Amino acid sequence: MWWHATIAAEEEFESWDVFKTKLYEQYFPPAMKKWLRKEFMNLRQGADETVIRYRDRYGYLRQFAGDLVKEDANDVYHFGDGLMPDIEFYVVG
Repeated sequence: MWWHATIAAEEEFESWDVFKTKLYEQYFPPAMKKWLRKEFMNLRQGADETVIRYRDRYGYLRQFAGDLVKEDANDVYHFGDGLMPDIEFYVVG
């Protein structure tokens, strides 16, 4: 129903990113957006967590970061900063 009223009503489908953005704006309450953004800001690799699992969590939460990691350098820094120190040295350099 939302799809037909919002996206399908447009002349053509723009992109998956546009769809996700519109869905996010429509159905995520402000408190949830704030909580997910805070989760991203405080994201750290767990002691028993692989880099792959951390990367996946980072990728999921990154979409809620807004302008925090708009610049690639900030994105790389934030990702590396969340890694365990002994791993960060090898991954980020």
